[in-house]
Amino acid sequence: MMSSKVSRARRHKAFEDLIRILRPREIIEFGSWEGKSCIGFLEIAEELGIQTRILCVDTWLGSFEHWVDKLPSSEWSFDTLKVVNGEPQIFETFKNNIRESGYENRVRILRCPTEFSGKYLKENHSQANLLYVDACHEFYAVKSDLEIARKSFKDIYVSGDDFVWPGVRRAVSRFARKQNLRVLVSPDNTTWIMLVKSDEKIRLEFERELWEERSPSKIYFVETTKSSINLL
Repeated sequence: MMSSKVSRARRHKAFEDLIRILRPREIIEFGSWEGKSCIGFLEIAEELGIQTRILCVDTWLGSFEHWVDKLPSSEWSFDTLKVVNGEPQIFETFKNNIRESGYENRVRILRCPTEFSGKYLKENHSQANLLYVDACHEFYAVKSDLEIARKSFKDIYVSGDDFVWPGVRRAVSRFARKQNLRVLVSPDNTTWIMLVKSDEKIRLEFERELWEERSPSKIYFVETTKSSINLL
């Protein structure tokens, strides 16, 4: 029962929209960290009567921002790694949070870099219908994750977090341009989803929740120009 569970969830309206509109039977999550988003997805699915499962793909070693302490006093600071004898302890935090949430039977773990996961996903999780990208904010890393999605799944919705990060915007817009996909962004400008042109019903449902369609060509031009200026 929900009352016996300890909530460690990260929840916001965009997550509720994704689950309610897409009704995913299985989510692949690239980047799970402390498990808060994973728990949030599963809480929402349970409230809607959807038996969603999640495969969490992560190294639990942290990202570039953590190790260089690029953003101290934030969730991307070095301190959040909780390093002991050179090894981050976040994986233990993740496992404890999942256990205390009561969703252990709906969560599977693949502990590896996302770039190593493609063949395994294709052979073992081909029925997943939502891939949520939240592993890294750098352009080439996000680009790699999107290419894994294209190669590993015939038919899957691809969404993700951190649209406020330039590297994420540039990678998403580049991929959408090449694949002729639409990009929709949540009202708080953080969550994004890519849709095929023919998926009109799904697009309208997101737009009713005030998600806004953005031009991939315009985004890519702006972000590429900014990136070029920064290199000067």
